[in-house]
Amino acid sequence: MDLKDKLTSSLTKIAQSVEEGANIIAKKSSDVVEISKLNFNISNEEKSIKNKYEEIGKIIFEKYKNSEIIDKDLEEHCKELDNSLTIIKELSNKISNLKGDKEKDD
Repeated sequence: MDLKDKLTSSLTKIAQSVEEGANIIAKKSSDVVEISKLNFNISNEEKSIKNKYEEIGKIIFEKYKNSEIIDKDLEEHCKELDNSLTIIKELSNKISNLKGDKEKDD
């Protein structure tokens, strides 16, 4: 085998290796894109589930506020939620009062 044949053979092997490497990279890139799409879809479904839980909770809490009959386990959670809402209202009123007092001083 002369130098030209050896060189041609070596270049052919290099070209094949580069092509195989490019194919592997293309496949992996495709997989990464597909995995990203699937993860995005999972995330959307998880958000949908969270929103449904929130809607269910709001319906149950409204029933509690309207003195409708709800499960005893849920009633305790509703009491805690109602207490938190009361605390938030009180704290917001304190903020409003402080802002009102500060505005009068300015």
